Amino acid sequence: MRIPNDLFKEIVGYEDLKLLFQTALEQHPSDYPVHFLLVGDVATAKTLFLLCLSRLRGSAYVLGSRVSRAGLVELLVSRKVKVLLFDEIDKVGDKECLTVLLSLMETGRIVETLHGKMRSVKLDVMVFATANDDFDLPEELLSRFVKLRFKAYRWGQFYKIAKNILVKREKIKPKIAKYIAGAVWSKLGSKDFRDCVKLARLVRKNQDIRHVRQVVKVMSKYS
Repeated sequence: MRIPNDLFKEIVGYEDLKLLFQTALEQHPSDYPVHFLLVGDVATAKTLFLLCLSRLRGSAYVLGSRVSRAGLVELLVSRKVKVLLFDEIDKVGDKECLTVLLSLMETGRIVETLHGKMRSVKLDVMVFATANDDFDLPEELLSRFVKLRFKAYRWGQFYKIAKNILVKREKIKPKIAKYIAGAVWSKLGSKDFRDCVKLARLVRKNQDIRHVRQVVKVMSKYS
């Protein structure tokens, strides 16, 4: 698998994890892929890693609270997925999804039903999943993952990463990106990079500081 040199360019720090993930990806596809579960509070770098990995050819992203067993099987088979990015796996509503995932990680196979007939499909899929906690996940599923625990960001780390994301991905001016990061942290009381992105998209077409301040004022009033 070809791995871009700048795959994790938006993430500040975590150099050891970047190297670990790159090493694992370079060895994939194989009959014995390594799977990773990223566990930690909201607003750590878990989802940010998935967003970076979504740039890989053959990757597919699913959200635990939205995916169904049938939808997951269809996605894996029809798109010939190589890297499955499973966000918020602890919030899966259709528990049969976890059965599909366990079979995939354990045997490399999933079972699908076509016209009333069952067939087994062999796939070489590497799984990156995230969870706020892993208490409700089956032990047999957890045993298939390399589990990595993330800690909440401090302000300095949050600021650098948020500014990086806004300037490079959202095309926000550096001065405005700095203001947005500070406003989300202090005025909106959030440590979630998603809130920085939402605010950035609201002001992308009018990056005048007075306009940005007005938008922040409204969001702060009703948050």
